[in-house]
Amino acid sequence: MVLNYIMGSLSDMIGTTKAFYMVPVSLFMSMIFVYLIYSNTKNKLTLRQVEHNG
Repeated sequence: MVLNYIMGSLSDMIGTTKAFYMVPVSLFMSMIFVYLIYSNTKNKLTLRQVEHNG
């Protein structure tokens, strides 16, 4: 959501052509955040699976 807002603001300020090049940067940042969330919750997820499987 935040990245969409930033891209919209950039589109208004620098134009759509240059803002279009922010898509790969936005994708890379999203992948970093998904990895950070996964790595921080990995232990809790595996403990839940072990408890569920018995």
